Amino acid sequence: MERREYAQKFRRSAIFQAAKTNTPGNFLTLLGLWFVSPHDEMFVTVFIPFAIFISLLSVAIITLGAKFSSDSSENTQAIFEKSYFYLTCLLTGSLGFFLVFQGWHFGFLSTAHLATWVFIMATLEACASYLFHIPKFFFVTFMALLFPSFIWLLNVGTTTSYVISAIILVYCPIMLNRVSELTKLKNQTVDLLQLTQERENQLQIFIDMLPSHILWIDSNFLFRGLNKKMERLIGERKDILNKSLFDTNLNKVISSEIHSFFVSKQDQEMVELLISTSEGERWFMCSFSKYDFGSGNEVFVACVDIHEDKMIKEQVAKQRTLNEQAANLVNLGEMASGIAHEINNPIAIAQGTATVLKHKIEKNEFDSEVILKKLDKMIESHERVTDVIKGMKSFSKSEVSEDRKNILLADIIKSTLVLCSEKFKDHGIVLDTSRVDNSVSYSCKKQDVSQVLLSFLNNSFDSVSKNSDDLKKEIKIYTENSDSNLKICVSDTGGGIKDTKKIFVPFYSSKSPGKGVGLGLSLSQKIAHSYNGKIEAQSEDGVTTFKLALPVTELRT
Repeated sequence: MERREYAQKFRRSAIFQAAKTNTPGNFLTLLGLWFVSPHDEMFVTVFIPFAIFISLLSVAIITLGAKFSSDSSENTQAIFEKSYFYLTCLLTGSLGFFLVFQGWHFGFLSTAHLATWVFIMATLEACASYLFHIPKFFFVTFMALLFPSFIWLLNVGTTTSYVISAIILVYCPIMLNRVSELTKLKNQTVDLLQLTQERENQLQIFIDMLPSHILWIDSNFLFRGLNKKMERLIGERKDILNKSLFDTNLNKVISSEIHSFFVSKQDQEMVELLISTSEGERWFMCSFSKYDFGSGNEVFVACVDIHEDKMIKEQVAKQRTLNEQAANLVNLGEMASGIAHEINNPIAIAQGTATVLKHKIEKNEFDSEVILKKLDKMIESHERVTDVIKGMKSFSKSEVSEDRKNILLADIIKSTLVLCSEKFKDHGIVLDTSRVDNSVSYSCKKQDVSQVLLSFLNNSFDSVSKNSDDLKKEIKIYTENSDSNLKICVSDTGGGIKDTKKIFVPFYSSKSPGKGVGLGLSLSQKIAHSYNGKIEAQSEDGVTTFKLALPVTELRT
């Protein structure tokens, strides 16, 4: 906004306010003139039309101000100021005419004349200093209205007339100086208003450039500002500014959260909100802050659209779950041949035993002790197949809902080896479990520890199976106890690992294509972390050792 526009706005407001204030003063002036003047026939004949004219002028001024003072149009402003100027001149001129009449009729030093002179001086100062702030206007009006009285007083030639003339002469520059000072003050006020508005405009431009949705509300729940991004979310600025939180059609999610934060004792809050927009429901991360500028807490709201990020995170979480499930199945797939052996061998034993029993029955060779042994063997084979199937089901589940239980680690190791021991035998790999502590139990989910152990065994199998027949093929499984943790260890003689730092990175694999997806150890590390534990990998002199370290807080013996 230009300086001229500020000046016009300032002057228009000042004129209307002064008009409302001076109108009662005009009627008091008429009342005062009535009481200080003798009521002869000539005075009454002149005063009544004069009073009616002054009253009509006052009413016209108020009506004009009420009609045009709120219109910011430049043409309307010009009409308003000119009309008000002429009406004020008529009013002041009428008082000047009445001053001359008072001096001519009652004497220029009479009480009536002096009182009228005082009233004119007050009106003149009000019009010049408080309304228009134009020193030249005051000086010209002063000379036109009061200079004749000054000359007449000098012509009277009395001591009193000389004193009054001196007062008029001295009072003129004093009032002129006051008008000049008020004019400077007005100009400074206009400049400050302009600077403030410019700063507000600059701040609004800066806020509009921010990537966040910005909104602030004062202590009376009135909207004081928002940026363009927030407009797109809750509505246009003109429909919201300076209106109450409860009188606008603001999004219910936002308004409810703002009200809750207002009445809470918190100074800051971060919350994710699902907000309805023109593009549908979207997720926003909203920050709420309070600040007291001296008139109560005001609330500032900044919202960032996180919808895409949240959708991506949810998709990543779903994909991670699928990857984990796939990794479990891959672990089983890598042991498929071993599992086939574990199932086929008991079935073959059961089938062979059943055939022997059939032949004995056909020959009527009934030996109860032999038959019982054969049946026990068949039952044992059936139980072994059942254990393998249970193990497979356990590893194929994406989630395990069971609570942690106190389980012997030796039992976990044994049930895990059910899935792969036959495969190790076929490849001439020796499994050594002699150093497993059979008395140590741990509060855990059996499937978690089995999955980690199976991942260790898969990696050891791939490493050891590459050894030539003349090299030792051995995998050791053992436990270690200390004051801080319990460790389940798998050690192999497969030649070692070049870089143990990369093996826990998801999808990293040193195996040939088709031998794995590189998720086994990273998922195992995740399981270990869920127990506040970790996985350690060591490779020295061709021997690689993987250790699942678990805190002793869950240890039971």
